[in-house]
Amino acid sequence: MKINIIGAGIGGLTAAIALEKKGHQVELFDAAAALRPIGAGIIMASNAMQIARRLGFADGIVQAGNVLDYFGVADHLGRPLQMMNIQAIRAKFGEPSVAIHRGQLQQVLLQQLPNTTIHLNKRLQSIQQVPGGKVIAFFEDGSQGESDLLIGADGLRSATRKAIFGEKPLRYSSHTCWRGIIEHQFEAHHEAKELWAKTGGKRVAMIQVAPNKVYFYYTEKHKPGFKVSTTDQLSYLQAQFREFPPMYTEVITKAKNSEIFHDDLYDLKPLAKWHQDRVMLLGDAAHATTPNMGQGGCQAIEDAWYLAEYLERYNNVSEAFAAYEQFRRPKVNFVVNTSFMLGKISNLGGSLGHRLRNWVLSATPKKMGERQMEALFRLS
Repeated sequence: MKINIIGAGIGGLTAAIALEKKGHQVELFDAAAALRPIGAGIIMASNAMQIARRLGFADGIVQAGNVLDYFGVADHLGRPLQMMNIQAIRAKFGEPSVAIHRGQLQQVLLQQLPNTTIHLNKRLQSIQQVPGGKVIAFFEDGSQGESDLLIGADGLRSATRKAIFGEKPLRYSSHTCWRGIIEHQFEAHHEAKELWAKTGGKRVAMIQVAPNKVYFYYTEKHKPGFKVSTTDQLSYLQAQFREFPPMYTEVITKAKNSEIFHDDLYDLKPLAKWHQDRVMLLGDAAHATTPNMGQGGCQAIEDAWYLAEYLERYNNVSEAFAAYEQFRRPKVNFVVNTSFMLGKISNLGGSLGHRLRNWVLSATPKKMGERQMEALFRLS
């Protein structure tokens, strides 16, 4: 089949790889003027790496990123509250969890698509499904693309979702977030640890994604729209980091104002459907999640693999789409809802709130955490 994909991010590129391996003809359309290696960091957890192995690019991710041995949550002094030894997960499922620069991950994916047509500066305007089983995508520049199927992998504010379902309200997490890449090398570079301050909603992490490259993120609880001028971001972060060990204040001084990204965090309440006739949503376009479980990109990669599998398994597109949704919905709803809940727990602060919050995390039985991890990382 001829399949057009709207969005050339992690989900769209992985879908193109998976679908081409099944023999489909794929074209990608992206609103960006160029596919530049920008962005901050991302963790490719074991479930995403298992898919990457099946599709042939797992080694490229390992070589471009940093394999992790531990990740979890610590208090404002860095004392572990809930840390997971993910070497056991690696032993069980055969793949590590890897921290990597988003731009590097994008390059790894693009290397798998040397002959795939990628159209840039293409902002989707509308979609028309015509008799005979064709889908026409109309773009703002007056061009159009025809295909047998259309996949919308165009993110949280998906134009594809709007075209088939109209406006769907986003859900504000109560958090705003700063993130970026800093030139630095940690001695203990195989650990991803998120520190929770006494002040509710304040969290920070610094994770090695490559030699001399650290991905940092920092959240605060605010009403939507909170702003700090670009020129003042670094000094603002330095002041806020005083609630954490001195190392965090020292490392953040190496950041560059122009390379710090700031945005509010939203997710999408579960949709009743992800598809309409021959148009299917994928990744954040279908089930955007807050980043509290580190699974947004991973779930998009799972989507890509399973969608290609279900299209091969069923001769009828409608049956394939319905079965795919039924299979994927329980897991992604678990991720979206659990991630949103974790954000709310992190908001507990003050003299009593942070103690209660920390006790809940530290008192969670290790076996329970391990079982949840295994359920998250297990693939069929």
